[in-house]
Amino acid sequence: APAALTRTPSERRPGSPELPLRRRLPVVASPMLWREPELAKVVGCLGVAPVAAERLASSRLGGALQIVELSNARMSQELGLVAPLERLVVRRALQHLLEADRYANSSRGRSLRDVMDNPGLRACMIPLERLTMSSTISQG
Repeated sequence: APAALTRTPSERRPGSPELPLRRRLPVVASPMLWREPELAKVVGCLGVAPVAAERLASSRLGGALQIVELSNARMSQELGLVAPLERLVVRRALQHLLEADRYANSSRGRSLRDVMDNPGLRACMIPLERLTMSSTISQG
């Protein structure tokens, strides 16, 4: 194995063989961007039929939102989730992850810098040096 992918002697426990390190793929934190392999890992942890995770990993069903929106018949046919409770568990778990991601992204909010960097709005902005205060409307 190449030197960059093996453990150095200081990283190994005494007496353990030299094991190659696995290449790490970038972590995709947003469930909206997860593809079938990541979704299959989640479904595999839900306690539903193991065949569902296997079928999902090898399918082209799309992302989490597309799986949530699958009909009962298609979910049963494509993923092997024949029990209504299994389909409900998968839908609710993925829906919860999507809502949590949506909430996390909305709580970050937008800053003034985001608006100023927007190419569509930049053309409509008035430079600060051209702004003047002509009068004060109210005190308080």
